[in-house]
Amino acid sequence: MDGFELCHRLRAAPATSHSLIVALTGYSEDGIEAKVKDAGFDHYLLKPVSIEVIISLLDDLAKRLHADAAAGGF
Repeated sequence: MDGFELCHRLRAAPATSHSLIVALTGYSEDGIEAKVKDAGFDHYLLKPVSIEVIISLLDDLAKRLHADAAAGGF
């Protein structure tokens, strides 16, 4: 199973369907954006990734979780 299949399965499972899923790879290919979107990834990052990008993603996730908790979710 590759990462695309794993992401697709995680999106299909109720317990993980709303998880933040980020692909991190060292290469890219033509048409990859459609494949990434179809699999259900939230973000697709190419190495090397700066620490600022990772911090930003985690900050966005924290804000989302906080908003969900305040709304009575999670």
